[in-house]
Amino acid sequence: MYEHDPQLNWRNNLRVRFIKGIYQLRRVLESLFEISERTQVPSHSYIDRILEKHLRVLKDLSHILYRVTDRGDISCKHQRLFDKFLGELWHELDKARGNARLLEFYASEDEINDNNHLRGLRQLDRQVLAAARRDMPVQIRRARKLMDRLIPLFERILPLYRSNEVVIRTIYFSQDFFDRVLDRPSTVYFFDIIFPGKVGEGYNFLCESLEQSRHFDQAREACEEAIRILSSQPRKSPYLDKFHQRLETLKEKQASLSEFPSVSAAG
Repeated sequence: MYEHDPQLNWRNNLRVRFIKGIYQLRRVLESLFEISERTQVPSHSYIDRILEKHLRVLKDLSHILYRVTDRGDISCKHQRLFDKFLGELWHELDKARGNARLLEFYASEDEINDNNHLRGLRQLDRQVLAAARRDMPVQIRRARKLMDRLIPLFERILPLYRSNEVVIRTIYFSQDFFDRVLDRPSTVYFFDIIFPGKVGEGYNFLCESLEQSRHFDQAREACEEAIRILSSQPRKSPYLDKFHQRLETLKEKQASLSEFPSVSAAG
Protein backbone atom coordinates (compact mmCIF):
# COMPACT_ATOMS: atom_id res chain seq x y z
CA MET A 1 0.00 0.00 0.00
CA TYR A 2 1.09 3.58 -0.65
CA GLU A 3 -0.05 5.29 2.54
CA HIS A 4 3.44 5.14 4.07
CA ASP A 5 5.28 6.59 1.06
CA PRO A 6 4.67 10.37 0.82
CA GLN A 7 6.14 10.63 -2.69
CA LEU A 8 3.91 7.88 -4.10
CA ASN A 9 0.93 9.23 -2.18
CA TRP A 10 1.48 12.68 -3.70
CA ARG A 11 1.92 11.31 -7.22
CA ASN A 12 -1.17 9.12 -6.95
CA ASN A 13 -3.17 12.15 -5.88
CA LEU A 14 -2.02 13.91 -9.07
CA ARG A 15 -2.94 10.88 -11.19
CA VAL A 16 -6.44 10.74 -9.73
CA ARG A 17 -6.97 14.48 -10.21
CA PHE A 18 -5.79 14.22 -13.79
CA ILE A 19 -8.01 11.28 -14.74
CA LYS A 20 -11.06 13.03 -13.33
CA GLY A 21 -10.11 16.33 -14.94
CA ILE A 22 -9.40 15.12 -18.47
CA TYR A 23 -12.81 13.47 -18.86
CA GLN A 24 -14.58 16.46 -17.33
CA LEU A 25 -12.72 18.73 -19.76
CA ARG A 26 -13.99 16.72 -22.72
CA ARG A 27 -17.56 17.29 -21.58
CA VAL A 28 -16.96 21.01 -21.05
CA LEU A 29 -15.38 21.40 -24.50
CA GLU A 30 -18.32 19.62 -26.09
CA SER A 31 -20.61 22.25 -24.54
CA LEU A 32 -18.36 25.04 -25.85
CA PHE A 33 -18.47 23.55 -29.34
CA GLU A 34 -22.26 23.35 -29.28
CA ILE A 35 -22.52 27.00 -28.17
CA SER A 36 -20.09 28.10 -30.88
CA GLU A 37 -21.89 26.21 -33.64
CA ARG A 38 -25.28 27.45 -32.50
CA THR A 39 -24.53 31.12 -31.82
CA GLN A 40 -20.98 31.79 -33.07
CA VAL A 41 -20.43 34.05 -30.02
CA PRO A 42 -19.27 32.17 -26.90
CA SER A 43 -18.38 34.72 -24.27
CA HIS A 44 -14.84 35.64 -23.31
CA SER A 45 -15.56 34.74 -19.66
CA TYR A 46 -16.80 31.27 -20.63
CA ILE A 47 -13.66 30.39 -22.61
CA ASP A 48 -11.49 32.01 -19.92
CA ARG A 49 -13.11 29.83 -17.25
CA ILE A 50 -12.41 26.67 -19.29
CA LEU A 51 -8.77 27.64 -19.64
CA GLU A 52 -8.11 28.83 -16.11
CA LYS A 53 -10.34 26.49 -14.10
CA HIS A 54 -9.92 23.28 -16.09
CA LEU A 55 -7.16 23.26 -18.67
CA ARG A 56 -4.41 25.15 -16.84
CA VAL A 57 -4.49 22.67 -13.97
CA LEU A 58 -4.42 19.71 -16.37
CA LYS A 59 -1.59 21.22 -18.39
CA ASP A 60 0.53 21.65 -15.26
CA LEU A 61 -0.28 18.13 -14.03
CA SER A 62 0.54 16.69 -17.45
CA HIS A 63 3.99 18.27 -17.37
CA ILE A 64 4.65 16.50 -14.05
CA LEU A 65 3.17 13.13 -15.00
CA TYR A 66 3.82 12.75 -18.72
CA ARG A 67 6.45 15.21 -19.93
CA VAL A 68 8.89 13.39 -17.65
CA THR A 69 7.16 10.10 -18.27
CA ASP A 70 5.63 7.82 -15.69
CA ARG A 71 7.63 4.64 -15.27
CA GLY A 72 6.20 1.44 -16.67
CA ASP A 73 6.00 -0.65 -19.79
CA ILE A 74 3.67 1.75 -21.60
CA SER A 75 5.40 3.57 -24.45
CA CYS A 76 7.06 6.74 -23.17
CA LYS A 77 6.46 8.23 -26.61
CA HIS A 78 2.69 8.11 -26.05
CA GLN A 79 3.06 10.02 -22.81
CA ARG A 80 5.24 12.75 -24.32
CA LEU A 81 2.91 13.08 -27.33
CA PHE A 82 -0.06 13.40 -25.03
CA ASP A 83 1.65 16.22 -23.11
CA LYS A 84 2.57 17.94 -26.39
CA PHE A 85 -0.94 17.83 -27.85
CA LEU A 86 -2.51 18.95 -24.58
CA GLY A 87 -0.27 22.02 -24.87
CA GLU A 88 -1.54 22.58 -28.43
CA LEU A 89 -5.11 22.38 -27.13
CA TRP A 90 -4.24 25.16 -24.67
CA HIS A 91 -2.84 27.37 -27.46
CA GLU A 92 -5.91 26.91 -29.68
CA LEU A 93 -8.30 27.84 -26.89
CA ASP A 94 -6.07 30.72 -25.82
CA LYS A 95 -6.31 32.16 -29.35
CA ALA A 96 -10.10 31.70 -29.25
CA ARG A 97 -10.17 33.50 -25.89
CA GLY A 98 -8.28 36.45 -27.39
CA ASN A 99 -10.68 36.68 -30.31
CA ALA A 100 -13.67 36.45 -27.99
CA ARG A 101 -12.25 39.38 -26.01
CA LEU A 102 -11.86 41.48 -29.18
CA LEU A 103 -15.39 40.77 -30.35
CA GLU A 104 -17.02 41.22 -26.96
CA PHE A 105 -15.29 44.41 -25.84
CA TYR A 106 -14.36 46.23 -29.05
CA ALA A 107 -16.60 45.15 -31.94
CA SER A 108 -19.38 47.59 -31.05
CA GLU A 109 -17.10 50.58 -30.49
CA ASP A 110 -16.86 53.24 -33.17
CA GLU A 111 -14.31 55.66 -31.80
CA ILE A 112 -12.45 56.11 -35.07
CA ASN A 113 -14.00 58.95 -37.07
CA ASP A 114 -13.68 59.63 -40.79
CA ASN A 115 -10.69 61.97 -40.57
CA ASN A 116 -8.27 61.22 -43.37
CA HIS A 117 -5.34 60.51 -41.06
CA LEU A 118 -7.42 57.85 -39.19
CA ARG A 119 -9.00 56.22 -42.23
CA GLY A 120 -6.25 53.61 -42.55
CA LEU A 121 -6.56 52.69 -38.87
CA ARG A 122 -10.33 52.27 -39.21
CA GLN A 123 -9.82 49.90 -42.15
CA LEU A 124 -7.25 47.90 -40.21
CA ASP A 125 -9.59 47.70 -37.22
CA ARG A 126 -12.34 46.25 -39.40
CA GLN A 127 -9.93 43.68 -40.82
CA VAL A 128 -8.84 42.59 -37.33
CA LEU A 129 -12.43 42.17 -36.16
CA ALA A 130 -13.42 40.33 -39.35
CA ALA A 131 -10.49 37.94 -38.83
CA ALA A 132 -11.59 37.32 -35.22
CA ARG A 133 -15.14 36.47 -36.34
CA ARG A 134 -13.75 34.13 -38.99
CA ASP A 135 -11.08 32.45 -36.89
CA MET A 136 -12.76 31.86 -33.53
CA PRO A 137 -15.19 29.12 -34.69
CA VAL A 138 -12.32 27.43 -36.54
CA GLN A 139 -10.16 27.50 -33.42
CA ILE A 140 -12.94 25.97 -31.32
CA ARG A 141 -13.50 23.23 -33.90
CA ARG A 142 -9.78 22.55 -33.93
CA ALA A 143 -9.75 22.36 -30.12
CA ARG A 144 -12.59 19.87 -30.19
CA LYS A 145 -10.77 17.77 -32.78
CA LEU A 146 -7.63 17.80 -30.61
CA MET A 147 -9.71 16.67 -27.61
CA ASP A 148 -11.18 13.84 -29.68
CA ARG A 149 -7.63 12.67 -30.46
CA LEU A 150 -6.31 13.20 -26.93
CA ILE A 151 -8.75 10.87 -25.18
CA PRO A 152 -7.82 7.73 -27.20
CA LEU A 153 -4.15 8.61 -26.74
CA PHE A 154 -4.66 8.96 -22.98
CA GLU A 155 -6.49 5.65 -22.89
CA ARG A 156 -3.37 4.01 -24.34
CA ILE A 157 -1.56 5.30 -21.24
CA LEU A 158 -4.19 4.18 -18.69
CA PRO A 159 -3.02 0.51 -18.58
CA LEU A 160 0.06 1.88 -16.84
CA TYR A 161 -2.09 1.96 -13.69
CA ARG A 162 -3.32 -1.64 -13.75
CA SER A 163 -1.33 -2.46 -10.59
CA ASN A 164 -2.08 0.85 -8.86
CA GLU A 165 -4.51 0.22 -6.01
CA VAL A 166 -5.17 3.91 -5.38
CA VAL A 167 -6.17 4.64 -9.00
CA ILE A 168 -8.29 1.48 -9.37
CA ARG A 169 -10.12 2.02 -6.10
CA THR A 170 -10.71 5.72 -6.87
CA ILE A 171 -12.22 4.86 -10.25
CA TYR A 172 -14.58 2.44 -8.53
CA PHE A 173 -15.60 4.72 -5.64
CA SER A 174 -15.97 7.73 -7.96
CA GLN A 175 -18.25 5.92 -10.37
CA ASP A 176 -21.13 8.37 -9.83
CA PHE A 177 -18.88 11.19 -11.07
CA PHE A 178 -17.50 9.18 -13.99
CA ASP A 179 -20.93 7.80 -14.97
CA ARG A 180 -22.09 11.40 -15.32
CA VAL A 181 -19.18 12.71 -17.39
CA LEU A 182 -18.99 9.58 -19.58
CA ASP A 183 -22.75 9.00 -19.95
CA ARG A 184 -22.20 5.26 -19.45
CA PRO A 185 -21.33 2.73 -16.70
CA SER A 186 -17.82 3.90 -15.95
CA THR A 187 -16.30 1.04 -13.95
CA VAL A 188 -16.73 -1.45 -16.79
CA TYR A 189 -15.53 1.20 -19.25
CA PHE A 190 -12.28 1.84 -17.38
CA PHE A 191 -11.58 -1.78 -16.42
CA ASP A 192 -11.95 -2.79 -20.07
CA ILE A 193 -9.24 -0.24 -20.95
CA ILE A 194 -6.86 -0.65 -18.00
CA PHE A 195 -7.07 -4.46 -18.09
CA PRO A 196 -7.48 -4.73 -21.87
CA GLY A 197 -10.55 -6.82 -22.63
CA LYS A 198 -10.55 -8.39 -19.14
CA VAL A 199 -13.14 -6.65 -17.00
CA GLY A 200 -13.10 -9.61 -14.61
CA GLU A 201 -9.40 -9.07 -13.95
CA GLY A 202 -10.12 -5.47 -12.98
CA TYR A 203 -12.81 -6.46 -10.50
CA ASN A 204 -10.57 -9.23 -9.16
CA PHE A 205 -7.75 -6.74 -8.51
CA LEU A 206 -10.20 -4.35 -6.85
CA CYS A 207 -11.72 -7.02 -4.60
CA GLU A 208 -8.32 -8.31 -3.53
CA SER A 209 -7.22 -4.78 -2.63
CA LEU A 210 -10.36 -4.13 -0.58
CA GLU A 211 -10.20 -7.49 1.16
CA GLN A 212 -6.51 -7.17 2.03
CA SER A 213 -7.16 -3.75 3.56
CA ARG A 214 -10.06 -5.31 5.55
CA HIS A 215 -12.76 -3.26 3.85
CA PHE A 216 -15.00 -6.34 3.81
CA ASP A 217 -18.34 -4.57 3.23
CA GLN A 218 -16.96 -2.73 0.20
CA ALA A 219 -15.25 -5.89 -1.06
CA ARG A 220 -18.53 -7.76 -0.85
CA GLU A 221 -20.36 -5.02 -2.75
CA ALA A 222 -17.68 -5.00 -5.46
CA CYS A 223 -17.83 -8.78 -5.67
CA GLU A 224 -21.61 -8.78 -6.05
CA GLU A 225 -21.33 -6.09 -8.75
CA ALA A 226 -18.70 -8.16 -10.58
CA ILE A 227 -20.97 -11.23 -10.55
CA ARG A 228 -23.85 -9.13 -11.87
CA ILE A 229 -21.73 -7.64 -14.68
CA LEU A 230 -19.97 -10.84 -15.71
CA SER A 231 -23.18 -12.90 -15.60
CA SER A 232 -24.72 -10.59 -18.20
CA GLN A 233 -21.90 -11.12 -20.71
CA PRO A 234 -22.49 -13.55 -23.59
CA ARG A 235 -19.29 -15.49 -22.90
CA LYS A 236 -18.65 -16.85 -19.43
CA SER A 237 -15.76 -15.12 -17.71
CA PRO A 238 -13.09 -17.36 -16.14
CA TYR A 239 -13.37 -15.09 -13.09
CA LEU A 240 -17.08 -15.74 -12.47
CA ASP A 241 -16.67 -18.92 -10.39
CA LYS A 242 -13.84 -17.23 -8.49
CA PHE A 243 -16.15 -14.34 -7.54
CA HIS A 244 -18.84 -16.75 -6.30
CA GLN A 245 -16.27 -18.44 -4.08
CA ARG A 246 -14.90 -15.10 -2.90
CA LEU A 247 -18.39 -13.91 -2.01
CA GLU A 248 -18.98 -16.94 0.22
CA THR A 249 -15.61 -16.38 1.90
CA LEU A 250 -16.43 -12.72 2.52
CA LYS A 251 -19.80 -13.64 4.06
CA GLU A 252 -18.03 -16.06 6.41
CA LYS A 253 -15.48 -13.40 7.41
CA GLN A 254 -18.22 -10.88 8.11
CA ALA A 255 -20.16 -13.44 10.13
CA SER A 256 -17.11 -14.31 12.23
CA LEU A 257 -16.38 -10.62 12.87
CA SER A 258 -19.95 -10.03 14.04
CA GLU A 259 -19.52 -12.72 16.70
CA PHE A 260 -17.01 -10.57 18.61
CA PRO A 261 -18.72 -8.37 21.23
CA SER A 262 -18.28 -4.68 20.73
CA VAL A 263 -15.86 -2.99 23.10
CA SER A 264 -16.70 0.48 24.33
CA ALA A 265 -14.19 3.31 24.10
CA ALA A 266 -14.10 3.44 27.89
CA GLY A 267 -12.94 -0.22 28.03
